[in-house]
Amino acid sequence: GLNLGTIADGIQGLSDKFSALSVMGIAALGTIASKAVDAGLTIVKSLTIDPIKQGFDEYELKMSSIQTILANTARYGTTLEDVTKNLDDLNKYADMTIYSFADMTKNIGMFTNAGIRIEDATSMIKGFSNEAAASGVTAQASANAAYQMSQALNTGVVKAQDWISVTNAGMGSTNMKQGIISIAEAMGTFNGTSTDGTAAFNDFKGSLEQGWLTADVMSTYLRAMSGDMDDAQLKAIGLSDEQVKFLQTTADTALDAAQKVRTWTQLLGTLAK
Repeated sequence: GLNLGTIADGIQGLSDKFSALSVMGIAALGTIASKAVDAGLTIVKSLTIDPIKQGFDEYELKMSSIQTILANTARYGTTLEDVTKNLDDLNKYADMTIYSFADMTKNIGMFTNAGIRIEDATSMIKGFSNEAAASGVTAQASANAAYQMSQALNTGVVKAQDWISVTNAGMGSTNMKQGIISIAEAMGTFNGTSTDGTAAFNDFKGSLEQGWLTADVMSTYLRAMSGDMDDAQLKAIGLSDEQVKFLQTTADTALDAAQKVRTWTQLLGTLAK
């Protein structure tokens, strides 16, 4: 009189559930495998095919930039060889840092358009990029600030509104202010009183309305931050040994920051260059 039907039905139901679970598991594993393959192909492409394409893009970008730079700097007697040499310098800098060659060519176009010699513009762009990296600023924010700075340099004086654009980008550290003030004092752009530098440091933005931050002062500071100026060149401006040491140390720290990768996106971008 023992009825095994209920037990049989329970076993069959359990079997069906395990079968369904098996199908689900296989499907899930298949999806994971597919995603893994897609991700792998994407990474491989970014490290193999993309760099080749980027190389052609860089070549086209370089060719299109040469004519613009030559037109901007023709009055200085700039030659094709000069332009190529400086673009190669920026390309080398881009390969060493988190920045791309496109960032460099865009900035040098803006700086030379502001009337700056190509040699100075190249050094200034590296210095500006180092300064941005030291402040943790993204390449996009740095490019926006560089544009505003190029406009200010074109007028001959960096005013409060220009400095606001720099600070809005996340730049304008204490070291940057101190370095600029030291160079301004050495180059004699203050009124000549011993308190000018201190007053400028305490109210940097407000003091800029006096017009002491000239294009020459800013240009010299950015070239110092590039690491392209040696101790003798900095001393020739009128800086003390202590001020020279401060600027050189700050420049080394900024360059080190520009060479460090902080995010996964930066890592892939740097490996692909």
